[in-house]
Amino acid sequence: MKFNIPKVDIPKLDVPNFDSFRSTPSIEMPKLPEIKPAPIVPNQEKQIKLMTDMVNKQSEMINQQTELIKKQNELIALIREEAISSSKQSRLAMCLTLIGLITGFIQIIPTLASWIKGLLLLLETISK
Repeated sequence: MKFNIPKVDIPKLDVPNFDSFRSTPSIEMPKLPEIKPAPIVPNQEKQIKLMTDMVNKQSEMINQQTELIKKQNELIALIREEAISSSKQSRLAMCLTLIGLITGFIQIIPTLASWIKGLLLLLETISK
């Protein structure tokens, strides 16, 4: 799509050269002093060194704490596994104990029956 833009004549302004403004005393640019960074004094150097050392030590401590947390998580996982396996073993031991009790009771039943039979015979003989 084409737009028909009419040509407009812009009058040229007669602007004097910028350098000519500088030469005029009424518009003279003020001279600013050159700004230099303040020198670091020995006390500040010590402060910077101490702060840098502190930050480095803190990052080392964070790394050590991260390693410690990883080891603690690993230890917790191992303890959890051991607890689960000991729980399974204790359940198995309880089942085996129950089976042993039932088996023992079953073995005692014939003996008890023979004792009861003997007592009944004894009572019959006494009562006659």
